[in-house]
Amino acid sequence: MKQTVEQGFSLTELLVAMAIMSLLTMVAVPTYQDHLRKSRIAMVKADLMELAGFLERQRTINACYNGPDCDLDPAGLIPNQSASILGMLSDDTAKYYNVTLTVLTNSTFTFRATPDTSASQNGSGYLEILHTGQQRWDKDNDGFTTGANEGDWKRH
Repeated sequence: MKQTVEQGFSLTELLVAMAIMSLLTMVAVPTYQDHLRKSRIAMVKADLMELAGFLERQRTINACYNGPDCDLDPAGLIPNQSASILGMLSDDTAKYYNVTLTVLTNSTFTFRATPDTSASQNGSGYLEILHTGQQRWDKDNDGFTTGANEGDWKRH
């Protein structure tokens, strides 16, 4: 009489494999989400620096950021172009952050990137860049960048 050899995995082996996979997933998913959050922060920082650089070029050409002698109107529209300067943002920044030009005078500007409340970046605080090049971060959105673990972008 021939013996038949059963091939396949036992229930115990399958359960052990599933337990290992669930442990790996529990570690990998939060790490991946943190990586995405950090990459979005890096993208918004780059976009803010690009916007600030654009206004600096405007000031170099016109000796002002905004005003009657400048080519940049108060609405932020560039003459002879249909898009505003905020239209230069990357898709990720536009999707996860609300970027505003909070201050625009003849000699000063402030760009602020606030996380979208419905996006996964919510709770990471807002980022600002000023005409002086100062980069500020308000982690708890209290309006002050002098709290613990707040201040410049290097702490973010």
